[in-house]
Amino acid sequence: MRKCYNSLIIVAALLGALLSGPAVLAQDTLWFSDGSQVPGLVLEVGVNEVRYKRTDNPSGPTYSVLKSDLLSISYAAGTKDVFRTTDIPPVPASSGKSTELYDFGVSDAKAHYRGKCGAGSTFWTSTLFTPVVGLIPAISCSANQPKDPNLMYPDIGLMQVPEYATGYKHQAYKMKRGRVWRAWAMGFLTAPLFYVIAGSVLNNN
Repeated sequence: MRKCYNSLIIVAALLGALLSGPAVLAQDTLWFSDGSQVPGLVLEVGVNEVRYKRTDNPSGPTYSVLKSDLLSISYAAGTKDVFRTTDIPPVPASSGKSTELYDFGVSDAKAHYRGKCGAGSTFWTSTLFTPVVGLIPAISCSANQPKDPNLMYPDIGLMQVPEYATGYKHQAYKMKRGRVWRAWAMGFLTAPLFYVIAGSVLNNN
């Protein structure tokens, strides 16, 4: 029975570790200084220009763009190259570029935000002290937006662009709430099994 108890602790720890995982982009994305984006496959990043194929026409021509015209490239593997973060002109809300910069911030948050969110404490409190008690850290943590030091944004210059910063912060907050409530749900599911095994151990002793 002691082995079962130890196995439960191991399973619970693994479930807690799986509450969050790295976001992976499906393709390379080239972000231009005017806020527009182009999905593609980057072939080469040279000294002055970037060569790429468009994903909607992979057998088509190879395109070239000056690095000075790019903000950054987000790669499918989750890494990123940032080329230009200063002298970005204001983007009128009616231009349509505002939405694209917002989406840029959302995309970066999915790739980079790994801040503390209280998911671990919520999971263990829900598992060890009942899911009802676990609601206390869950509600408390999910009610607060991530603090700036925990945002883990890739470039401080980009955060000076209001549309980008808004998208990044909104997505980070959404991810934080999601992780917290997933943790509570996992604790809700794990708690009954924990109590059954713990009760069996105590009864056998």
